[in-house]
Amino acid sequence: MIQVAITDEVLRKWQSIVNMVASTFCMPAGFIVRHLSEGYEVLIASTNQENPYQAGSIIPHDTNIFCRQVVLENKMLSVTNARNIPEWTTNPEVCDDGFNTYVGFPIHNPDGSIFGTICVMDFKAEPVAQNYIDLLEQFRSVAELDLVTLQQLQDVTDLSLKDDLTGLYNRRGFNILAQNHIGSRRVDCCKMALVIVDINLLKQINDQHGHTAGDRAIVLTGEALKNACRNTDIVARVGGDEFFLGLYINEDDEIEQVLLRAKAYLEQHTPDFCQVSFSSGYCIKDVENGTRLNLLELVDEADRSLYQQKTNRLRQTDQIPHQPL
Repeated sequence: MIQVAITDEVLRKWQSIVNMVASTFCMPAGFIVRHLSEGYEVLIASTNQENPYQAGSIIPHDTNIFCRQVVLENKMLSVTNARNIPEWTTNPEVCDDGFNTYVGFPIHNPDGSIFGTICVMDFKAEPVAQNYIDLLEQFRSVAELDLVTLQQLQDVTDLSLKDDLTGLYNRRGFNILAQNHIGSRRVDCCKMALVIVDINLLKQINDQHGHTAGDRAIVLTGEALKNACRNTDIVARVGGDEFFLGLYINEDDEIEQVLLRAKAYLEQHTPDFCQVSFSSGYCIKDVENGTRLNLLELVDEADRSLYQQKTNRLRQTDQIPHQPL
């Protein structure tokens, strides 16, 4: 299920559209509903007092609501006098809230998949005039054009901020997001950690098994790190074999938990050419009481920690890594 990030500007525009639809149609409720993996989210709700639903509520997938049928059948739905139609007797919009009339259209993502619906509902059992239905379809088209524009913007952003091979953020993307992290401290966490991860013996993998195998090792490591982190963490590939993680934490051992999860992932997804592993270093800074953090200083400290770990690992073979400047 494709999800395009919706900007605040588009949300404000859609709110105006939904309010206008409800007012023009003289109906108590208008919505844009988003189809999510966890259910049907009321993304936009008209703000008139008669509307019993507010934006943000999520209705489970198996609930017999009108929008569910629009999504499942991928076509417009118009229902009048729903209280007298057996199909809708278990619909909570009908049996609990008293709605009797519904008109809705599917909204499509740029790739043709279902984004959700745009719809209006009324307590009265009166047919909706065709010119109103046509107008609602035009508003649907406006929403779909907005999604195309948002997808194009996201594509351009990804080109400049994402790494082609792994799909993770690149160094520029990491720097931008990390600065935002530093500038807006999360209230539920009191420390920020910067972790540097370096794939072990990537040059040897390239020399012995070819660059396709090396690329696979890079992609697999990126998958392991992404899988080990939370959605709010920043995961980036910033060099050939080097990755950065930006984490907000409360306890220092949370970092080791992330790294252990990543290592377990690599062990469970061992490629046929060799076992992929990594070394890591990190620094932790307290962000309570308005502490000001410097990203370059964080990177430098984490890099020295990584160097020390690699030095300890390679000392037995006299393969001392190059010391960071």
